[in-house]
Amino acid sequence: MTRPAADFLARTAGLDAASLGAGALDAAVRTRCATLGLDERGLVARLQSDPEEERAFLARLLVHETWLFRDRLPFELLGAIATRRAATRTGLPFRVLSFPCATGEEAWSIAVTLLDAGLAPSDFLVLACDLEPAALAVATRGVYPRRAFRGTDDMCAARRFEPALLDGVEAAVEPPAAVRRSVEFRRMNLLEAGSLATEGPFDAVFCRNALIYMHPEARRRVIVGLHALLAPDGVLVVGHSEVPTLLAHGFRRHEAPGAFALLAGGAGPTPPSVVASTPPEKPLRSHAAKPARAPLASLPSSATAAGQAPMPEPEPRTQPSKPAFPSLDSAREAADAGRIEEADRLVRAHLEARPASAAAHALLGILLVAARRDHEARVALERAVYLDPAREEALLHLAALLERAGACAAAERLRVRARRIEAGS
Repeated sequence: MTRPAADFLARTAGLDAASLGAGALDAAVRTRCATLGLDERGLVARLQSDPEEERAFLARLLVHETWLFRDRLPFELLGAIATRRAATRTGLPFRVLSFPCATGEEAWSIAVTLLDAGLAPSDFLVLACDLEPAALAVATRGVYPRRAFRGTDDMCAARRFEPALLDGVEAAVEPPAAVRRSVEFRRMNLLEAGSLATEGPFDAVFCRNALIYMHPEARRRVIVGLHALLAPDGVLVVGHSEVPTLLAHGFRRHEAPGAFALLAGGAGPTPPSVVASTPPEKPLRSHAAKPARAPLASLPSSATAAGQAPMPEPEPRTQPSKPAFPSLDSAREAADAGRIEEADRLVRAHLEARPASAAAHALLGILLVAARRDHEARVALERAVYLDPAREEALLHLAALLERAGACAAAERLRVRARRIEAGS
């Protein structure tokens, strides 16, 4: 039997409460119930009748950690695509979608990348959507502390950001005024992404680290919507752990290494049985009309239609074959030898074939911790703990991350769990 708050999250935002991290939903429910003097069912009734309360509750659970030119390689790929487009001057305006956009660092990085690639501000449009009004307010302002670069200020496009005042101190940056009219921020639910198809097609869609927090039916609904948004040669940029899911839904890998970019397959994913979309609040500004994408066809495989990769035919017992993906042992050996980049590549390749491997997610998280990529590390470690609650090394590294972020009480709870596991082994 599911709990009322988890059902509410699934219906409203497609979120899978278990994927949000240990205790996240409990903490949000406990805080609001204590403030409002309600039990959980009463809280859900309040959320359903009070839009402001609903927005505040969801804001406690949505992940908004991001930075300028995050992961760099997707922006390098986008710049290369835009440079070719600028040289041919065909098919303009160049449209890009950032969804969810959080506090806007990704959207402004996209706009500045396009400007640096040779496109004029009038030649591109960036639509950035998110569910939380407070995050959108920060995004619209577009002023960020210099630490928002997080080591990406050496990128060519980064120099186009200009000095700005933040809280009265000149220790911030903002995008150039020339691109502000080319970027639009809009409040929208990711579940309704498909309704933007009439405003496309989009040459690139950035939807990173959102699908991992969604329950399977919502994930499938969003994937169908994303496919409908893409131009025939458009690229979809996702998080590294989301690539296997998209491949299983008919997308194919882009040749650019490390960008976690995908191309739409010929048929595309089968739409879910019920997709209730609402029209967008307003049309995206356009400089030229572009045709909408053709309707999607159904996939022939019932396994794929259920959101799972079809099972391969078993090999004859008399002809055993080696797995076509790296073993975790090879990734561990590379890590132990200090070959971190090689270890990262091997464990990601392993996860593409075994996305439910708790051990692989744990190893990836540990490698990301070493690289100081805390948000990605937390996602990987939480996934490992979700798949295997008794995975001690994941619990301990996750505790260290939480402590670094100031969540000392939550970190101690994880350490207590790890000690209990060790004592019982």
